[in-house]
Amino acid sequence: MTAPPLDVRYFADALPHADTDLAFLLAEVTWDDRMRARRTASFGVPYNYSGQHYEPMAMPSRIAAIAARVGEFAGHPFNKCLANCYETGDNHGLPPGFL
Repeated sequence: MTAPPLDVRYFADALPHADTDLAFLLAEVTWDDRMRARRTASFGVPYNYSGQHYEPMAMPSRIAAIAARVGEFAGHPFNKCLANCYETGDNHGLPPGFL
C-alpha cells in the first residue's frame, strides 16, 4: 500500500494575533495535569484519548476564533480543540525556559 501524497502548506500570517493567543493560553486556560508527558486543555465536543476522558466544554471566544480561522484554511469547521502544553518546550519549537 502506498501512502497518499502529502499536501502541506504554511500560512505565515494565518493567526494575526498569535503572540496574544499564546499568552491567553498560558495565562487563562485551566490545564489538566493527568497526562505524564504534557498538560492538556480540551474544548468543544467530548473526547477520549490515551485513557483520558474529556467532558464537553465550551470554547472560549479566543479559541473559537482560532478554530474558525483554521476552518477557513481547512475548508471545514472544527468542533474540538485539544491544546497541549509541554513544560520545557523541548522539541516543540519553543525556546528553553519559555514556559
